Amino acid sequence: MVLMSPKSKMLLERIKTRHEKILGLKKLIGMLERHELVEMKPSTTTSSQKKNPPK
Repeated sequence: MVLMSPKSKMLLERIKTRHEKILGLKKLIGMLERHELVEMKPSTTTSSQKKNPPK
């Protein structure tokens, strides 16, 4: 769900109505902000997930 190509996101945004588009953009912005934090601190999130896989 999070791992979508930019083209898929653009198509989905075009299909949505204007009101849904605004809500979707707010969610996308929040996801992008969280993603940027992960990108800035890869050692805290990605590596810890690799070291501790779900049992």
